[in-house]
Amino acid sequence: DEFGFFEVVDTTKFGAFVNWGLLKDLFVPKVFQKAPFRVGEKRFLRVVYDEMTHRLVGTEKISKFLEPTPRGLKVNQEVKALVIAKTPLGFKVIINDAFEGLIYDNEVFESLNIGDVKNAYLKKIRADGGIDVSLQPIGMKKSALPQERVLELLEKSKGILPYNYKSDAAQIQDFFGLSKKVFKAALTKLAQDGRIEIKETGIYKRG
Repeated sequence: DEFGFFEVVDTTKFGAFVNWGLLKDLFVPKVFQKAPFRVGEKRFLRVVYDEMTHRLVGTEKISKFLEPTPRGLKVNQEVKALVIAKTPLGFKVIINDAFEGLIYDNEVFESLNIGDVKNAYLKKIRADGGIDVSLQPIGMKKSALPQERVLELLEKSKGILPYNYKSDAAQIQDFFGLSKKVFKAALTKLAQDGRIEIKETGIYKRG
């Protein structure tokens, strides 16, 4: 009764087998597949008990296993969020293996990938039953914003940092805790507001 991403290791005319970390691979019957499986690809599945064969199997057909109405949830509650898809609005997640939710793209201040499992917080339960999720607790202090994070680290480095738009994404993630996309957007905003100057040699605090 949990979800996960599993690598396909073998296929047969009856179904496919995926690696789930045990000696015996997990079987996914063809009837439980949305499209034919191919060896080497990863599929998002739920592990379920099959009443017909009396064994655990995987299924891609997950809709019936998700709760249609949020129950027992409250705003700012900490939850487990499994990232399952990227959408035009942000990232679709499965909350506590029971509900579907959304993390908005403009509220993601770190690297986020399909298959990641994150500690998250319920931001809003909408009238239509949809659930908005945040990676930060609701009401987190202003310094958690990417622009403030950059300024905070500039202050600690006497107003100069050896980073700019061309800096390596891994270095940005390690030092600022931000994805390169969010970092670049923060620099642009700070430069437009006249709070920093961006040069080939780095970032310089103004004022």
